[in-house]
Amino acid sequence: MMSALFSSLLDLEKSLIFTLIFFTICFSFLTLISPQIRNQALWREDTDVDLLYWLILPLLYETIYQFVSNRVLLAIHHGDARAVADFLEHGRGGIALLPVWAQGLIVLGISDFIQYWLHRLFHKKPFWKFHAIHHSAEEIDWLTSARFHPVNYLISFTAVSILIGLIGFSGKTFFILGSVNAILSALVHANLNWTFGPFKYVLASPVFHRWHHSSSEAERNRNFASTFPVLDLLFGTFYMPKGEEPFVFGAPEDKVPPGFLAQLAFPFFRTRKLESPTEDS
Repeated sequence: MMSALFSSLLDLEKSLIFTLIFFTICFSFLTLISPQIRNQALWREDTDVDLLYWLILPLLYETIYQFVSNRVLLAIHHGDARAVADFLEHGRGGIALLPVWAQGLIVLGISDFIQYWLHRLFHKKPFWKFHAIHHSAEEIDWLTSARFHPVNYLISFTAVSILIGLIGFSGKTFFILGSVNAILSALVHANLNWTFGPFKYVLASPVFHRWHHSSSEAERNRNFASTFPVLDLLFGTFYMPKGEEPFVFGAPEDKVPPGFLAQLAFPFFRTRKLESPTEDS
């Protein structure tokens, strides 16, 4: 089992490096054509920190995901490893009979709804301490999508994936959605002036999400949806003023340190000022 996990992590690391190179080329080209902020350096002052988030922490997430999901599935299937393998391959029940694309849309909808409310929760104390790290970047580009504290990531993404996976969706669905989510997450953080025009309520755009990274607390407490902005529209948190774009980012009032290890430790220590930009404050 350990050898299988090691092989899986090695494959993941290769995939992360390949994706890093691919995204760097693609988004560097797109940014030259339609940047949201002109003359923003391709290599930011804290790019090295985000590279560590990109290359190291996914190994932790994958290890925990495999360990927890396998233990839960083995318990559900009374220790039958063959039944677990069949479940991961084909899913279970009526849901598994749906085509993969239909399963994918359902999973996207369920996960986006759950993550919308978890995202709002992480903008409140005491969870904001963990999420403030993601908002600490003062220059936003596609690589900022990797800057999540492990506690934030494990609750908002890994735990949600495990819970939804247990419903009975095919493992193929999650494999495909993993790639889709990586692309969408990188896209909405990219330094691009895209709003998607009349489709701005259908799919999250770079401008939509970059408003969420504004240094203004009022603007920061808007646009919580990861994929479908209609959720923000329904629950009164949609914010995209016509003809305007965000230009100042970060959470300077929280004094998040610049280093990778310091950021991982940051939520567990008291600071001179560490208050959540709650929606009610």
